[in-house]
Amino acid sequence: LKNNATVTGVKFENIERIGIFIWQGATAAIIDGNTYIGKGPGDHLDYGIELGNGGVATITNNTISGNTGQAGDGSESAGILATTLFGPGTQATITGNTITGNTIGIVAGCCAAGDTSTVIAHFNRIVGNGTGIRSSEPAVNAENNWWGCNTGPNTLGCDTTVALGAGAVDSDPWIVLGTSASPNLIPSLGSS
Repeated sequence: LKNNATVTGVKFENIERIGIFIWQGATAAIIDGNTYIGKGPGDHLDYGIELGNGGVATITNNTISGNTGQAGDGSESAGILATTLFGPGTQATITGNTITGNTIGIVAGCCAAGDTSTVIAHFNRIVGNGTGIRSSEPAVNAENNWWGCNTGPNTLGCDTTVALGAGAVDSDPWIVLGTSASPNLIPSLGSS
């Protein structure tokens, strides 16, 4: 998208590399209520949603899974990728999504030094990925997400966060569930 379109209620499955591509010119795109199922393992890359070159989007209530391919150069698939590799100003606000079964759930920054993407991720289910969130350099505000267990990210049974270079992933506080709750019953996690 190079404009402020709204993409809602679409199911993407068995497609090429990118489900929804947000690019320069999109300053307020809305990606809401979609399902993206990647191609699984193989010599390929999948991104459910990619933002680059100054694209700006609000990403809510989507289910993104199955992005586990790896390219011959070692590049890994991810549910969501935000990068300023091709130009500054990329911003992703990620709320109320289920991001599961991917090599990496969310990638902030890619491929070159100096990435300044802005990534804010709150009230998502980031569960069962190889890595929940990875940042090459940008600071990621990832407070108040469900990581798959009450002890929080980077603990046994939970997804992890990885900050490379100057990057930092702020995931504290995280969502803790009581004995009678489940992630599917918490309104703040985007479900009814």
